[in-house]
Amino acid sequence: MVEGGDERRATRWEVATGRILSRYELESPVTTLRFAPGGEALAVAGNDGTVKVWLNSNPQVPLELPHSRPVRSLDFRNDGRVLAVGTAQRKILWSFTEANGGVRCWYIPEGVP
Repeated sequence: MVEGGDERRATRWEVATGRILSRYELESPVTTLRFAPGGEALAVAGNDGTVKVWLNSNPQVPLELPHSRPVRSLDFRNDGRVLAVGTAQRKILWSFTEANGGVRCWYIPEGVP
């Protein structure tokens, strides 16, 4: 289980024991968070528009996905390779590629990379 809030961090708990497994720091209060299907990644969004994605393959260095507005919603595609980000201004899709660790961005409805 993961929870976040005004403390500028998300905390991952082991439900059975209540033990803290890890903490994920942000620069502003957490507005939303989401696990990728299968638990391979965790996306956490802040009120300052920053989205950080922690991948199990490299949990010490999150991917940072900047936005100009506070993020209100996050959701991963079923395979965990695309993250949809919603702000009051627009919807954005981020695609993660394994080949070079790269990230591509599409603005919706424009649909242009």
